[in-house]
Amino acid sequence: MEKHALLIGVGQYPTHALPPLPAAVNDAKALGAVLRHPEMGGFPDANVILLEDPDRQAMETAIEELFSGRAKDDLALLYFSGHGLKDDAGRLYLATGSTRKTPNGELVRATAVSASAVHENMERSRARRQVVILDSCYSGAFPAEYAIKDDGTIDLPGQLLPHAAPPPAKAAPGGEGQAILTASTASRYAFEQDDEALSLYTRFLIRGIETGEADGNDNGFVTVGELHEYARGRVQAVQPAMRPGIYLGGGGGAIRVAGVPVGDPSARYAKAVGKSLDHRGEIAIAARPRLDDWRERLGLDTASYDAIEEDAMAARRKEFDGKCQEYGQTVREILKQGKRLADEAEKTNLADYRQRLGLDEEDAQAIQAGTEKEVAAEGARHKKDRQLYAASFREAIRMEEGPEGALTEATRARLARFQQELALSHGEAKEIREEVRRGEKKPSPKEAEPWWKRYLAADALITIVAGVLTIVASALAIWSFWGTEPDRGGRPLQEQTSAGDRGEPKSRQDAGAPRGAPGMTASPTHPGAVPGSAALQGGKSTGGEAEPATPGTASVVAQADAERSEPQGWAKAPPGAMPILDPEMGTTRSALAHPTPTPSSRQGMPGPSARDGKERSPSEVQGSGPPAPAIPAPPPKPARLTIHSNVTNDTVTIDGEPVGPTGPTVHERPPGEYTVRVEKAGYEPFERGITLAPGQEKTVRATLAFQTFRDRLRDGGLGPGMMVLPAGKFVMGSPEGEAKRNSDESPRHPVRIPEPFALGVTEVTFADYDRFAKATGRELPDDRKWGRNEHPVINVSWEDATEYAEWLSGQTGEDYRLPTEAEWEYAARAKTDTPFSTGECIHTDQANYDGNYDYAGCGAKTGVYRGKTVPAGSLPANPWGLHGMHGNVWEWTADCWHGNYENAPEDGRAWGGEDGGDCGRRVVRGGSWNYEPRRLRSANRNWNWTDEAFSYVGFRLARAL
Repeated sequence: MEKHALLIGVGQYPTHALPPLPAAVNDAKALGAVLRHPEMGGFPDANVILLEDPDRQAMETAIEELFSGRAKDDLALLYFSGHGLKDDAGRLYLATGSTRKTPNGELVRATAVSASAVHENMERSRARRQVVILDSCYSGAFPAEYAIKDDGTIDLPGQLLPHAAPPPAKAAPGGEGQAILTASTASRYAFEQDDEALSLYTRFLIRGIETGEADGNDNGFVTVGELHEYARGRVQAVQPAMRPGIYLGGGGGAIRVAGVPVGDPSARYAKAVGKSLDHRGEIAIAARPRLDDWRERLGLDTASYDAIEEDAMAARRKEFDGKCQEYGQTVREILKQGKRLADEAEKTNLADYRQRLGLDEEDAQAIQAGTEKEVAAEGARHKKDRQLYAASFREAIRMEEGPEGALTEATRARLARFQQELALSHGEAKEIREEVRRGEKKPSPKEAEPWWKRYLAADALITIVAGVLTIVASALAIWSFWGTEPDRGGRPLQEQTSAGDRGEPKSRQDAGAPRGAPGMTASPTHPGAVPGSAALQGGKSTGGEAEPATPGTASVVAQADAERSEPQGWAKAPPGAMPILDPEMGTTRSALAHPTPTPSSRQGMPGPSARDGKERSPSEVQGSGPPAPAIPAPPPKPARLTIHSNVTNDTVTIDGEPVGPTGPTVHERPPGEYTVRVEKAGYEPFERGITLAPGQEKTVRATLAFQTFRDRLRDGGLGPGMMVLPAGKFVMGSPEGEAKRNSDESPRHPVRIPEPFALGVTEVTFADYDRFAKATGRELPDDRKWGRNEHPVINVSWEDATEYAEWLSGQTGEDYRLPTEAEWEYAARAKTDTPFSTGECIHTDQANYDGNYDYAGCGAKTGVYRGKTVPAGSLPANPWGLHGMHGNVWEWTADCWHGNYENAPEDGRAWGGEDGGDCGRRVVRGGSWNYEPRRLRSANRNWNWTDEAFSYVGFRLARAL
């Protein structure tokens, strides 16, 4: 198959006949260069004929030669840029360099080429692939003052298309048939002259081929149909009234007019993979054959292809995760406000939001179901947490010695820590405390008795009880003596008692005395109570025989006397062991610190008598009865752990054991210490050590870095795109050997970013800022006619930027702010230590700056100078996925200006007016479109006055997580 092209540009005409068209010849030459390019058009040089301002004879001859002598598989392409004219019968003519009109304005037909002549040549040709492209002023592609204006359309198909056969049953690989492309469909369209060297229509034809953007199905070829669709869309975006047309005969739309330049094989394959992915980040099965074709064509090794696919899939999955997160957050907000997802209004708006995010119904249903479970579980946990806090506070005020509300500082601190552990707000905790106090109905401080009265009453009660117990014990001893049968073995009574003593444990606790909550000391239920029952079990029988209990009687009195001197209240159950009612167990547990039991707790241990000061033996203290049966302590209740994260489809391990993804699933674990790790490909892993207490319900919220998200505004819109960045460390400033460094970048110092935070994926755009300006009645900043919408906002001061952050915080309920200077450099470096995140050098393909300047021998000219901003996100991102950290616009930060880093903070916070800081000037970072490359270095610093705005300064925001 051969390719032949005839390119005609007619811009000069006889005096007063027709006005000149300066762009016409340029159009033909520019298209010829694209067609001759070996990777694009692939037309041999000898087969591309260019005619500049030909007369009628030369033009007709060239057209006839184009279509004659062709083989059936050949491609014949005719391009014409010039005036298109109609005669009084509505027939179309193409103007030549000799075309004239009569004095009354009628066309002299013999000086122009009729469309019918072109039609006849096409019909006689054996070539099965015929393409005609008309960029003619009758269709509005040229300036208004030159165009012929009339009130009708031209029947192009009837005048140009041959009566071709229908499309073949089996399409040929390169397409077959005829196709006519026109810049517009009617002669009445005409537009003003612009300053471009090429006409609007031809400009986009060429761009579609050169960039490969016209390759709609990404198969490496541009067909006539794809070229038309691309040019039509671009032309109408600039001039909506223009209507580029296409007329087909047979299968002409499938004719391949050009190939796509491969360029960088890796980048080309990445582009092909990107078009093959579904919205979840999986390669479509039907796309695999096309990718295999690209693999054969590009010549990379298998490992490179696989790596490109994995990277592209990971990026798309991250995007999908971000959309799922946004949708889930909206669902969560609806549910937390008590609304139902089935409500008609919510259902309709959710469906619309889902479609705008690009999620399908299956995705939405899964997110909704999961979120409903999470919200329900969170509500249940929150209710129980309130109950636990209420029980904790209730027990504290009951046991505290002081008047109501006069809790000790230590108790208040423990309650505050418990409140924090339960994630209760200060308002909620205050509300709970007030409810508990109302329920307790304790006497007011004015009605409370003096402490000494309570002490005397307790002392009297202890004395009375001790006396009664002494009498009872004596009576029991006498009864035991008379009621005991002689030992059949003839052993003396003392021997029997000694035998009983030998079987006694060393303490009440060993004998199975009742125990309190974990970490609590056992204590009597009221002052003067006997701590154990052994002293009153002198008559306890073994095998039906009662044993004497007289030796234990003294211990009753001694114990009663000893307890008279013991403190009450918190001394019996110290604040560190404050019990908390567990509704599920019906028992108590300690939610605070667990102190070690002290001797003052007694717990039945032998000690000096309050009466005689003598040490008592174990048998005297415990009595002579057999040991009480041990009461086994119940096993500790397992803790319940729930793990959530900011992404989906992640993997959780607890102490290295995989337990599935994050979500509402509850993981029961025995009390103890554990390591929780959450991972997902493409994100920074999350790992944290935790301690679980018995019966505790704990939620771990993992934040995986490099998730992107957008917060919803009150009006239903979305805020700027944000990226979650990890906590970490880096060295701030430039090393001594870095080329073109400045002294204000010293001294280098380590900086630790203590917590993850979010940073704008791009600079704040005009679209973002204009919403704020209109909502607050502010004047819209000037865009210098460079473009609004996705261009970074410019001409905004530091004060404007901070006010926007405050407004956005109010709209979203989140904490937005300008990043600190340390956060900015940390994000710009993205774990690199070279001058740029791109390495030792940078190019204008990677950033927008004045490419007329060199940096450190990277090249005498490192690119182009655009002289204006470019859309945010249109140039490659740094290793962390942030766009525009180098160049485009300087970016405001929160820090006041300091001339160097002496005494600079090392914890990532903003540096204020201390250490000689000038807060009338604020730091700007990153360089801009009109600065040389040295200013784009990650360490480079600059400043501007806070109340001044410039066309080269914008900003991006940070957000707390």
